[in-house]
Amino acid sequence: MRSIIMGIMLFLAPFGLAAQDQPASCNLRADVVENLKTHWNESLAYYGLITGGISVFEIFTSPEGTFTAVYTTPTGRSCVITTGKIWQKHEPQKEGKEL
Repeated sequence: MRSIIMGIMLFLAPFGLAAQDQPASCNLRADVVENLKTHWNESLAYYGLITGGISVFEIFTSPEGTFTAVYTTPTGRSCVITTGKIWQKHEPQKEGKEL
């Protein structure tokens, strides 16, 4: 699992969002979700199983454009990987249209 988290951090590093920029914050999932909702107006937007199916990777977003990436372990402990702003939803282009 450590290699998966390191892969995510390496992917995010060029964007200035590496985990070392912000200390990891871990707590029970219910507490993390409540904190994101109360303080940032964020709710779960996307999730998926991390390779191996042991933990869940989640993205929480707000209408104001903030976002938080979180992973949750089978024990119910969630850790914030990174946070950011100006979240944009990518709409697939129709065939024949270029970006």
